[in-house]
Amino acid sequence: MTPRQPFKSTPRVLSLIDDTLGFSVAEAVIATAFFAIVATSLISAVVYFNRLSVASGARTRAVFLAEEGLEAVRNLRDNNFSNLTDATHGLAKTGDQWAFSGASDTIDGFTRQLNIASLDSDTKKIISQVAWRERGVDYSVSLIGHLTNWQKIVKTIGDWSSTTLEASLDLPSTNDGRKIQVIGDYAYVVRADGTPDFIIIDISDPANPFLAGSLSLVGAPTNIFVSGGYAYVSSDDNNGELKIINVANPAAPALVGVYDAPGAGDGNGIYIVGTNAYLVGTNSPANPDFLILNVSDPANPTLIGSLKTGQVFYEVVVSGNYAYISTGDKNAELRVANISNLNLPTLAGNLNLPGNI
Repeated sequence: MTPRQPFKSTPRVLSLIDDTLGFSVAEAVIATAFFAIVATSLISAVVYFNRLSVASGARTRAVFLAEEGLEAVRNLRDNNFSNLTDATHGLAKTGDQWAFSGASDTIDGFTRQLNIASLDSDTKKIISQVAWRERGVDYSVSLIGHLTNWQKIVKTIGDWSSTTLEASLDLPSTNDGRKIQVIGDYAYVVRADGTPDFIIIDISDPANPFLAGSLSLVGAPTNIFVSGGYAYVSSDDNNGELKIINVANPAAPALVGVYDAPGAGDGNGIYIVGTNAYLVGTNSPANPDFLILNVSDPANPTLIGSLKTGQVFYEVVVSGNYAYISTGDKNAELRVANISNLNLPTLAGNLNLPGNI
């Protein structure tokens, strides 16, 4: 009988254990190296973005300082244009007043210079430059502006000491010219009645004005406003205080619409804003002397709102939400109407001028 051989697997097991231990050490080395690479990249990214953020913040501050420099120079210009001497300046501030100081000024590590140069006697070129240094690198931003001597008073326009009459035009009959408005090459004139009493004059050659077209109206015209191809004429006609004339063809003006205001007063003043007409005149306390009309359809003007004061109104000018009216009232020669609500205008104020005229 063959004797049993001893079991010999131990070396194989040890070998397997040795191989396994060897693989684990290599894996750990690789993992450590990978982690180091990732950590380094993350740290580098954080440092980069931190630097980028700091750089961006510095540039924003520099732009602000450059803009402030331009505004300071503008302030100095507004005080006196002669303050803007051609040179490179710094700035200083005393209280709330800017002043030039030296050739530059420094704020928290930023150096600002303002270079001023004349383009002509009334125009300056301003370069506002801000420089700074960061981590050994120089940076700068520059803004450019132009400032004019807008407050300069022009004392003379032409030679007023030897004015001359360029031309004149004698209209038919002996009635006086009352009001005039010029649009482009045409002058629109209304006269104190007569035939004709609405006249369009061609003034394209100022030395040779001539009658382009005319129209005879019922009643005596008192005022005129030309807008959008129409002439709006106030009148003393009790049956048509406002007359609307199509002037698209200056050679053939045509009456297209009439508005008869309540009562028997006269229309004295007219002003147009868009499709609204503002008519003032004389009337009794029972009837309005300030009327707001819709003239979007010139052939059919309609009333929007009105105001009655019992005074004589002569002229009206509209600006924004207010109508400014000259009057015959010795205690309120100027009246102001609030027209923010067109349907219900109200008196907002008045002014009593000196004297009793």
